[in-house]
Amino acid sequence: MQKTYEHWDQLGVVKKLEMFKNIYQEPKESSHYKFVIDAYYKDIYSGSKKGAIMFAVCRGKISEGLDFSDDAARSVFLIGVPYPMYYDPKTILKRYYLDSVQKNRALSGSDWYC
Repeated sequence: MQKTYEHWDQLGVVKKLEMFKNIYQEPKESSHYKFVIDAYYKDIYSGSKKGAIMFAVCRGKISEGLDFSDDAARSVFLIGVPYPMYYDPKTILKRYYLDSVQKNRALSGSDWYC
């Protein structure tokens, strides 16, 4: 996320977006989390119709446990594909299954994960 934001900032994309929306980034420090979320929701629900943009990380703190329904998330741009957690039981079982039937399939469990 940070690399994308910095790249867009260097290209002037962030400046152009700021002309239309206030921009927030998921904070690295938990102590800043409430401030960022409160400011984001204030911009969204203030009635100004300007709205806001939130840069966040898949499986980060902001993406877990918050409801981005209705005006809170009108669109989502996903950069990169979030991999399933490697040690999640479902991921382990899928890798194991694909390895066990690899003779009949093109992908092994490791190939599927990569």
